[in-house]
Amino acid sequence: MGVLGRLRQEQAGPLHFGASLKRLFIVCCLAVGLVLTACVSTPVAEESGGVTPSLPAAAESPGEVGVVRPSHYSASALIETFDAELALQGRSEFTYAGLENAWGVPSISNGVMYLVVLGLEGKRDARLVIGYNLETGEVREYPVDLPALKSVAATDRFLFVTSAINDVSTVARVDKQSGETVLKEFSGDFLVGITACGERLAVFCQPDFDFTADAELLILDEEMEVLNEVPLQGLGRASQMSLVSDDLLCFGASREDAGLSTGYRNSLNTYSLTSGELRTLAEAEYQYGFSALVGGRLVVLRSEVNVAAGNGLFVCDPQSGDELFELTTDYMPQHLLARGDALYAAGLDQALGAYRLQQYRLEGDTLTLVTETTLDSGEVLAYDYGVSGLYASAG
Repeated sequence: MGVLGRLRQEQAGPLHFGASLKRLFIVCCLAVGLVLTACVSTPVAEESGGVTPSLPAAAESPGEVGVVRPSHYSASALIETFDAELALQGRSEFTYAGLENAWGVPSISNGVMYLVVLGLEGKRDARLVIGYNLETGEVREYPVDLPALKSVAATDRFLFVTSAINDVSTVARVDKQSGETVLKEFSGDFLVGITACGERLAVFCQPDFDFTADAELLILDEEMEVLNEVPLQGLGRASQMSLVSDDLLCFGASREDAGLSTGYRNSLNTYSLTSGELRTLAEAEYQYGFSALVGGRLVVLRSEVNVAAGNGLFVCDPQSGDELFELTTDYMPQHLLARGDALYAAGLDQALGAYRLQQYRLEGDTLTLVTETTLDSGEVLAYDYGVSGLYASAG
């Protein structure tokens, strides 16, 4: 694979929530003045790295499920929370463009959700990761001086952030407390997403930017040393990895197949972190997306833009891969979350021109739709927000 074993250690500048003693004194005086006058306001944080986050307005109303909703064409993003009946509980607004975790799910560690600020479409120059406290709504910024940031994974001590540009991919390890940053370059390789697995990291590697070649799955330690290198022989490109249990990674892969109407053969695969076993559970024309375990069953998103019948949920036995049943949806689900015995799905309804959020219950061999809602876009601002992730909120 050609890993360039070169580490560069840099001391990051002060994290942007810090202040000088003089500034701290002024802020404290202002805070006392606000209390004495019983004045209610919405303060705005100091500008940093070209973005100015507004403080969340909805942190006091955590719900059952949260939705990250970025805009890629304006410096704006929403984080919304919903209760078990999918009634809107709170909405936080931010002035970040492209707030998401590309190729992955929102990374949560010790009650804090970490997301990459990609920046505006066509620029992608924000060079920033944020930590959003799910209970208090506090936002902390972590500057990462690398171009084209892609994804982030959080362990107890560190953030691991991927960057890919030209023929070099880089993983940055950022100390959560000090901001100290260590970089490791992977020359000639394109890293696709990164997922925290306890104190280990899982990342897909596509050699030499050749999107027809087979990917590799790399298992790294916190020193960014390769513990295991797993060739995905015959599977093609891999994406949308889910850690569905402490031991099991689940992911989809796609390879060219001229004999199929879509031109691609897609596979659903698992990798055991304990045994190192790589298994292919199923193959189909449609794409396999994010996965979740519910009631001992593996539920997997399926989607195919050009095949209407390919959109829905695939349910199988996680051990044998035996298909139990499939549920076809009339929209394209893109994100999945299991919480207790509930399953949440969200995605784009092209006919409606809006995003939908649904809640299901698994009952025997049936997925029952409990309730759903349409995610509003016009009420806040005049342009649409997408969906870049679902997460279990602090409620």
